[in-house]
Amino acid sequence: MATKKKMLQAAAGSATGGAALDITDVFSTYLYEGNGGTQVIQNGIKLGQRFGSVQFAQTTSDYLSFSSAITLSGDFTIETWLYSDSTFSAQNQILGSDYAGTGGTNNQVYLQNTSNKLGFYDGSSAHLSNGGVPQNTWSHVAITRSGSTIAFYIDGQSSGTATSSASVEFKAIGSLIALNFFKGYIADLRIVSGSVVYASNFTPPSQPLTAISGTQVLACQGSSPFSDTSNNTTITKNGSVTAEATLDPYGLVEDGEGGLVWIKSRTQTDSHYLWDTERGVNKRLSTNQPYGENNETDALNSFNSNGFTLGSAGNVNSSAANLGSAADYASWTFRKAPKFFTMVTWNGTGNENNTINHDLGCVPGMIIVKRINSSANWIVYHRGVNGGTNPEQYNLQLDNTNPQDQNSSYFSNTAPTDTTFTVGSLNSASGGTYIAYLFAHNNGDGEFGPDGSDIIKCGSYTGNGSTDGPEIDLGFEPQWIMLKETNNTGGWFIFDAMRGMPVGGGDTYLYANASDADATFSERFKVTPTGFKLATSSGSFNGSGDTYIYMAIRRGPLAPPEDATEVFDVNAYSGNSTAGRIISSGFPVDLAIVQSRSAAGDTNAVADRLRSANKLFNTPNNHAELTNNSDSITGFDFMDGIEIGTDTRVNWSSGTYVSWMWKRAPGYFDAVAYKGLGAAGSHNHNLGAVPEMVWFKARNDAQEWIVYHKDLTAGSHLRLNATNAELTGELTTSFAVSDTQFTFANDFATTNSSSTNYIAYLFASLPGISKVGSFTGNGGSQTIDCGFTSGARFVLIKRTSATSNWLVFDTERGIVSGNDPYLFLDASDSESPYGGFDEIDPHPSGFTFNYNPAGFALNGSGSELIFYAIA
Repeated sequence: MATKKKMLQAAAGSATGGAALDITDVFSTYLYEGNGGTQVIQNGIKLGQRFGSVQFAQTTSDYLSFSSAITLSGDFTIETWLYSDSTFSAQNQILGSDYAGTGGTNNQVYLQNTSNKLGFYDGSSAHLSNGGVPQNTWSHVAITRSGSTIAFYIDGQSSGTATSSASVEFKAIGSLIALNFFKGYIADLRIVSGSVVYASNFTPPSQPLTAISGTQVLACQGSSPFSDTSNNTTITKNGSVTAEATLDPYGLVEDGEGGLVWIKSRTQTDSHYLWDTERGVNKRLSTNQPYGENNETDALNSFNSNGFTLGSAGNVNSSAANLGSAADYASWTFRKAPKFFTMVTWNGTGNENNTINHDLGCVPGMIIVKRINSSANWIVYHRGVNGGTNPEQYNLQLDNTNPQDQNSSYFSNTAPTDTTFTVGSLNSASGGTYIAYLFAHNNGDGEFGPDGSDIIKCGSYTGNGSTDGPEIDLGFEPQWIMLKETNNTGGWFIFDAMRGMPVGGGDTYLYANASDADATFSERFKVTPTGFKLATSSGSFNGSGDTYIYMAIRRGPLAPPEDATEVFDVNAYSGNSTAGRIISSGFPVDLAIVQSRSAAGDTNAVADRLRSANKLFNTPNNHAELTNNSDSITGFDFMDGIEIGTDTRVNWSSGTYVSWMWKRAPGYFDAVAYKGLGAAGSHNHNLGAVPEMVWFKARNDAQEWIVYHKDLTAGSHLRLNATNAELTGELTTSFAVSDTQFTFANDFATTNSSSTNYIAYLFASLPGISKVGSFTGNGGSQTIDCGFTSGARFVLIKRTSATSNWLVFDTERGIVSGNDPYLFLDASDSESPYGGFDEIDPHPSGFTFNYNPAGFALNGSGSELIFYAIA
């Protein structure tokens, strides 16, 4: 076996390449609900092996079993990769049922003992392929059924057919390896019901399989091969079945980078739990406990190439059924990467000076040390302790609220360097085993994203005891903050943007040093495009003269999206008056506009993550931010979509609705909350490009929605809540936008009053993703080329040379070659008539706009129009 492993490893090569890492490659906040079973958390962080297989040793106890029966009554596809090295004289079963004579239909997929032909037994008759499956090499095998025709494929080539219409059942006691036993390796097993994936000869897949429509099982893949990544059935390992991380059919073998997984229950009083690749699975630590490492099985079961796999342990994956209510969890994953995070272990020497090498690639900003083989406090070095003066002479303890303590026996009065740190006898006791988590401090030397950006800062500040507190300039907008008062007792607060740290209050926090569930503060700080500003006189955050340390991680991503489905979705749905309903998007949502299609008079609901879910606007109105809407858009703390309540604007049982959802991303869309200056001045943004359209709305004052668009006359604007043509008076010719700021030359109440808080939504054209533009009507039909390849999924159009509504079209409701349903952003009209008018037609490059005198006649000759389209 060693020879084969080396050959496949050599063929695989390196897959890392030289591309700069993004934040999304090295850090993730991932929220999930416990399911009481196996759960694969796919957060995109490369911790473990990229791909692998499962090894079977041909023994009577060596198999994998399903948690529930799989029944294939019609068309199906069963496929997998095999590396068979069996010399056994009987059938080598790949997939089977009726193990140990439990009764029921006996269905099997197997290799024939003498010929190695691919076999299928339907409970009454055996069917064989024409050719044999090669041994001692990877081969792709597939069996399909279309109607009553069974087809065999070996390495993508047809190998005969048979006839069988029998219902095929793989019982719960059934197993991937059973009865007469397979010897060798299996990778990437997929069972698909209702679909014939291969109808003729094909090229075997060159990349790992994914779950498609009808997938019942997707297993034996990645570094967690004993999990079903389609989440349809639980797979149990029996006997000596082992994961073989260095053998796979795709040549993708590559060591994971390693890292730290930190999990905390949000809804239950329970400890924080930490696992890392340095110590391995089943070995947990708790930041709120001084205890040493505990062994726990079926908790964190594997580190994967795109996250990690959880078992059924209640402290990290309890189901709602077990607890009587939803069991929600937060996970934070830190991947090893230069100038971000690393780990190191050592054995104590008992000496006062023990120098530990590290590979962080810079001087650490924060070091957290834990003795793992016995009880001891979590000891923290932070570059900001003692105001940054000789911080190596001081320490904090992560498992309690104590203020800083001066003690040279922890870090031996020796400052860390970019290659080493030094510990004293209290971090290096004889017989002690230790681990340190090292976090970087980027100070203009970051190496992330296309431009080599900073993504992590470890700093300090002094409070002023005012609600107009210090403003911390990080140089970036944070998505995660850990904060602690150092000169007095105070908890270790953890905030993140996924659970919520909105402007205006509602900051959700956990204590690293306590087992408390999620709780929410009134406003403690305001996130800004360049850092955060303290907005409280609370001693825990901003006591006069008190000192504080923090670690902050930048909001990502840094690179523009490559697919519009990563950052925009349309979801048309029917209401059901059920609270807690999730409207799916495929990504965490930053802005949502939900509009009724069926009920005239119901204004839409506009909410964003930056302000929080229950703070609503309506685009047909100019009212101030509504802050008491706890039953409309109710949550953004989901990895996929938004949560809604029973408000008739979003979820009436007799209504129909559409939700348009955006994710912030460079070059595409950004949101900025700011306070007006009352004078000429600039506000920062993180769009990373010059905004081509901006919507401005006062939050605490009833003011019009002001729209800037690059193709309007200089100094002109539109109102999103009105049908007016171009207007003047709210933006002057001195209004300017750049790739980092927008600048006002006045203090108009709608955009820049010193007494008013605002939100701005910034949009830009990104090739292949979005297009902000304009065109002149031609009195007929004209194609608007947006640079897309599969047409526009969303189109917003407004005539600027005369009055008109803001028309919205989307492919969920219908952009078709015929009449198209429409909605208005500026009015609460229903989608009426449902047939609409033939205003717009699909076109691969964008869309075709028509002149329809029976409809809105917007494309009249000489009319000026602006638009915003998303692919």
